[in-house]
Amino acid sequence: MKTLAVDIDNVLAASAESFIVISNKLFGDHITISDYNEDRQKMWCVDHKEAERRCEVLQANKYQKNYLPVYGAVQAINKLGKQYRLVLVTSRPKFAEELTKNWLKQHFDYNFGTIVFAGFWDNAKNSKDGHLRHKGDLFTQVGADIVIDDQLKHCEAAVETGIRTILFGDYAWNKANELLSGITRCIDWTEVIKELEIQ
Repeated sequence: MKTLAVDIDNVLAASAESFIVISNKLFGDHITISDYNEDRQKMWCVDHKEAERRCEVLQANKYQKNYLPVYGAVQAINKLGKQYRLVLVTSRPKFAEELTKNWLKQHFDYNFGTIVFAGFWDNAKNSKDGHLRHKGDLFTQVGADIVIDDQLKHCEAAVETGIRTILFGDYAWNKANELLSGITRCIDWTEVIKELEIQ
């Protein structure tokens, strides 16, 4: 059975939309989906210290607990889980582990036995450049045959190690004039199912 490594945010969870709503509410901003960026400092147009403060406020509010699943994700995971070994590989910090597992149990009728947290944001040193780091080594460690992720840098890192990759969604942050050979864009879960030829 082949291993399929799946991202969580903006692939399983409609994270960006919910994040923007709570961020605007808490900080009085007016950011939109087109402003959304993993580099929070850039997205908010603030310095690093203020970005860290805002992240702490969001963490205290357990902002990820109210995310809704991406349309079609629940049904797709049920189908894929019958033909692939599913592994989740997420950039979420370790502090969100319990919340993430509870969210998955609440929304998905599938037991994700392996969930890997990249740790890009887990300490002060990493948090400054977390948006620059990729999951390439993690995909190799979990034995991924196929990767589904919404971040272009993670997809590019995967194909560079010979892993077939699906770039998920048609988001402002993953636009590209040309994709590397081995990367296929699927704008939704219906396209993913077709790409993987699941009946």
